[in-house]
Order: sequence, then C-alpha cells, then structure tokens
Amino acid sequence: MKKAFIATLVAVVFLLPSFSPSYAASQTVPVHLKAGKFFILYTAPGAPFVDKNNRLLIPLRSISDLFGAKVSYSNLEKAASLEWLGHSFQFKIGSKIAWVDGTESSMDTTPILKQGAMFLPIRLFLDHTDIKYIYDQNNQLLHITDEKILTGYEFTFFNDSDSNKDFQDGNIMLTSYTIERAKQSSKITIFAKNISKRVIKAGSADINPLAHFSDTISVDPYSRSSRPPLKEIKSGETSTITRTYGADLKYVISVARNK
Repeated sequence: MKKAFIATLVAVVFLLPSFSPSYAASQTVPVHLKAGKFFILYTAPGAPFVDKNNRLLIPLRSISDLFGAKVSYSNLEKAASLEWLGHSFQFKIGSKIAWVDGTESSMDTTPILKQGAMFLPIRLFLDHTDIKYIYDQNNQLLHITDEKILTGYEFTFFNDSDSNKDFQDGNIMLTSYTIERAKQSSKITIFAKNISKRVIKAGSADINPLAHFSDTISVDPYSRSSRPPLKEIKSGETSTITRTYGADLKYVISVARNK
C-alpha cells in the first residue's frame, strides 16, 4: 500500500503543469545618463528622460542615493531643497524659478511630479557647479565624467570587485532597455551598440549590469562569473543581454567596456 501511494504521488507531481512568470510587456526606454563608466538605466520610479523642452530630468531621489546630495522635500509646498557640491538649490514643481545659493535663477523648463516622484532639470546643476561633463547631442546622452559624484553604494559595491578596471570605456554604448514585469520578478533586456570602427571580438566585451532591489545587490561576480562570454559585435551592430531580477527594483546601472 505504501509503495502504491508513493508511485501515485510521483505520477501526480509529473502531471502537474510547470508555471513560468507571466511578464507584462514594457516600452523601450532610451538611456540618457552616464556617470563615470556607469550607464544609469533604471531609477525608481522612472528613468531619467528628456522632456518636451529638450531638457534632461532626473529623479530627486537618485541625486541623493547615487550622487550624494542632501535632500529634503515638502509635500505640502511641492518643493525640494538640496545641498550638493558646496551649493544649495531650491526647486518647486511647475515653476521655472529656482534658487541657487540664495539667488534667484531662471530655467527654461520646470520640475515635474511623475509617478509620485519629483524630477528635476539637471541643467541647473551643470551651470552652477564645476561638474565635468560631455553631452552627446546625437544620442541625447549626458556623460558626467567627473567621478567625484560617484558616492552611491551601487558604485562602491561594483568598484570593490571590478576585475576589469583596465578595460576600455567608450566603444560600447547602452542605447536603451526594456523592463517586463511579473508579480515577483522583473526581466530587463539591454541594447548595446558597438560605436567603434572595429569589431569587438567574442569574449572581449564586458557588459555587466548591477541591480539594487529591496536591500539586495545583484551583479555577476568577476571571480566566479556564471555568464557565457558575449558574442562578437561588429561595428555599428547592436547586441542584447537579458537579466532577471526581483520585482521591486530600485536602480540598475551597468558598465559597457571591452579589452
């Protein structure tokens, strides 16, 4: 009788259907911000974006979490104050007037409230600090080359285990990504373009996203990588990589380099 019960149980287990997450499709999101060697992909609750006035807006929270600003926000007044890089800034949602070190400053676009978060025009910070940057007009990519702003835990965590520090940055551009969400997971697909004039050989590209969700960091460790080497990427060609993370993503950043 006992053997018969076990046999029946095994049969039932094999007959049960296998379930995989049902992902909801997401739009393609352009990548507009790079800091040092890191492309800034996802920033909860939404990615940096270019508004109708052709200005790059980034979430208030990411300026604090990633770049070390001291931030306060008044929900009643819909206003934010920041202390960053030796300067003070005040913004108000919907207003083109900001204050820098107590002096009124006019902007050509306005901070907005999106998905419950305040997004700020980054141009004001560039104009009133000594941050070094390059703006790629063709790809609408702001590259902050000044690594003094890389104070976030995500950057230090990655740098502490980075075995490819001598790899060359600047030949691979992360142009966009998609996020497909399920109840307990998120699947991100990143589009990487070879912008150099030569072939990036198989196994020589290093595209390694780091995700921060809840209180956990997920990155493929260089010491015991579980990923197969990336395939050859011809000049002008776009390659894709896909990763699956927890549902509650906070940030996704990534390097894109080659030997």
